[in-house]
Amino acid sequence: MRYPAHAAPLTAIGLISAAALAYEILLIRAFAIIHWHHLVATAVSLALLGYGFSGTLLAIIGGRLRRHFAAAFIGNALVFSLASLVCVDLAQRLPLDPQALAWDGTQSVYLAATFLILAFPFLAAANCIGLSLWHFREQIPRLYGYDLIGAGLGASLVLVGLEYLSPAENLFAVFLAGILVAILAATSLGWHPRTVTLV
Repeated sequence: MRYPAHAAPLTAIGLISAAALAYEILLIRAFAIIHWHHLVATAVSLALLGYGFSGTLLAIIGGRLRRHFAAAFIGNALVFSLASLVCVDLAQRLPLDPQALAWDGTQSVYLAATFLILAFPFLAAANCIGLSLWHFREQIPRLYGYDLIGAGLGASLVLVGLEYLSPAENLFAVFLAGILVAILAATSLGWHPRTVTLV
């Protein structure tokens, strides 16, 4: 189904970018607290891993997802929302000790598993953005603008949020932002907005 030009979920794109950047900054804070300085720099690579994997996934099955754009976009927004909480919890349960990487081979496995788990929310967020850029080709400048503005606002807001809220409370705000993305997209695309909001 083809949507009119004005139906691009611009605000949803800005909000998913804001949530993804906030999630990345929260990972930096979590790594700094849990693993000291050892893994702080890797938070950027986690985002790149998720976005890169999204590009590969869209290249393989993007045509099918594009035919069901609204469902795919909203589904990925909901996946991002849930994964932002679940993946952080799962990663904390792994017995990762970066200082033991030099002498304990199993730590490499835990490190790889941690990276894959924590990169998963970025995959879902990147799918939303990639699908939108692909589906609304005539609006790429506007979509990209909303993406950049949202990312900047997300980075700024989470830094302010960390002054007043705990990292866990900020992570819950990221979760809520993902839910809001799904509702905004369902409304702007006219894809079962009442059902998505209720869910």
